Amino acid sequence: MIVLTLRAKNAEEETLRFDADSVLVGSDDLCDVTIPDEGVDARQCVLVARDDQIEMFHIGVSGGVLVNGQHVTHAQLGPEDELWIGSSVLRASVEAAEDAAIQFSEIASTVRAEEPVPEATMAVAPTDDRFALLDDVRTLINSIGTNENIFEAILDVLFSAVPVKRGFIGILGDDGELQIRAHRDREKGGGGGKDKITVSRTLLGQVMESGNAVLTSDAEADPNLSMAQSIHALRIRAATCVPLKANGRVIGVAYGDNRERPGSLTKDHLSILNALGSVAAVAVEKMRLLRESEAKQKYEQALRIARGIQRHFLPSESPDVPTLDIFGSSESCDETGGDYYDYFLHDDGRLSIIVADVTGHGVGSALLMATVRAALRALMLVEEDLGRLFFQLNNMLGRDLKDGRFVTALMGTFDMAAGTLRQVGAGHTPLIRYAAATGETELISGLGPPLGIVAAAEFRECESLSVESGDVLLFLTDGIIEATHPDGELYGFERLCATLAAAASGSAEEVVGAINGAVIAWTGGQPLHDDATLVAVKVR
Repeated sequence: MIVLTLRAKNAEEETLRFDADSVLVGSDDLCDVTIPDEGVDARQCVLVARDDQIEMFHIGVSGGVLVNGQHVTHAQLGPEDELWIGSSVLRASVEAAEDAAIQFSEIASTVRAEEPVPEATMAVAPTDDRFALLDDVRTLINSIGTNENIFEAILDVLFSAVPVKRGFIGILGDDGELQIRAHRDREKGGGGGKDKITVSRTLLGQVMESGNAVLTSDAEADPNLSMAQSIHALRIRAATCVPLKANGRVIGVAYGDNRERPGSLTKDHLSILNALGSVAAVAVEKMRLLRESEAKQKYEQALRIARGIQRHFLPSESPDVPTLDIFGSSESCDETGGDYYDYFLHDDGRLSIIVADVTGHGVGSALLMATVRAALRALMLVEEDLGRLFFQLNNMLGRDLKDGRFVTALMGTFDMAAGTLRQVGAGHTPLIRYAAATGETELISGLGPPLGIVAAAEFRECESLSVESGDVLLFLTDGIIEATHPDGELYGFERLCATLAAAASGSAEEVVGAINGAVIAWTGGQPLHDDATLVAVKVR
């Protein structure tokens, strides 16, 4: 666990705990620790726990991070080292997991009393004054999210109402192992909770498997228990253990024992522990729901960022070119898409169009699209040849794409003064051309692999096409071709070309509408499995 002490400007010092091996710090809202100061990079640095030390790695675009007043890009941090980021000061350390405080014995235990445990509920009826303490615990549960010591508070109640000397609350982790959230040892010479507590693994296993509470009231005096090896080996006189249950499943245990006083625990005490176990289970579930809510909010925030990026780089309107009628549309199969299209109107009247498909979805793909768009706009200022432009773009992306992602793309430039279209492809769906003079359609594939995969790959422009009045050129992504009928058959090029030919007499917007309508009819109105982008260009 990484523990950070954060002191922000004009704010009180606070302690943050992260049950993770690394913590991301920066100005971005998606960082684990957000410092929204001017001059702080979106992702400034990452703190990594290695054994009992913290390592800091600078990952921002600035010159480094201040550690104890020195500019560094990498450092091993001690508990007293100060990390300056913006106007905030951080100290970092590694905290040992609490479950080291509990040892499990493989020796079997025997139990005398066993009773079912109700589902986690707040409706615990008090029967004497001791149960009044439960009201305090309920109050704490209602404030979960601001109180990090709910399990310690439950142990307070346990030790006040039940004559136990040792106890703990354990919660099952995602790996199925018991994680100790709070423990206490008040035996004579017990170290006040610092020493390890040894309990029978068999006893815990029985509770967790059966879902029933167990009680060992006076083990050494009971002829049914006196022969059990664990009773003597662990010196257990009296012990009780209850499962924490929620939604019909065991999610942890609450345990208490007394090795000094035989006969100290009764079924009344077991009932108290049952009630406390119910309260603890409610606390666990509320914490889980809070974590899920926070994760959902973080995910929704990421989607908002991604959608905002996409809205920024998709064209808001078609370019005004007297000799061309242009219309584009893009439909995402989920909240954020991986498709992109754009127009570039040159000073001499030429028009370039690009359609691209980035692998994956979400913020990462949206940011990659933004990178492609910015790089293209810069390269088009200095590079006329489309093949060399893609060569440069491929090399730029290849230096950054290390996680297996890539981009397919198709780009064409219309020169209506010459009546031609030049185009180049990078592993993308072919351009489709409808020739008005013949009424025929053809597929024209670009030459080159996807961008970002093969270093120094060569890309060549296809042979220049002559375009005439009435011709329709269709740029698209594979979501159109791969739209699936309920019986599993793909829409395919043949149906697409037939739809294009039938709609070619209409405007570019009508062509796109006809194709999108045909795809929806083909899929039976079911959602697409991939993003679908179309740009139709009709020669006037």
